[in-house]
Amino acid sequence: MDHPSPNDSDSMDDAIALRVCLDFLRRRAESLDLPEVAFLLERARQSLLDRGL
Repeated sequence: MDHPSPNDSDSMDDAIALRVCLDFLRRRAESLDLPEVAFLLERARQSLLDRGL
């Protein structure tokens, strides 16, 4: 299965949308006092950033 190039506009838009969703879910987990879930969501978001997505 081919993965889209990080330079592809659609894949960048998807990556941005995914980061926004992960950030929203992390904040929601924090408000529900679920620090473990919030931590994992933040790690997932950071992983995307580390990969340049």
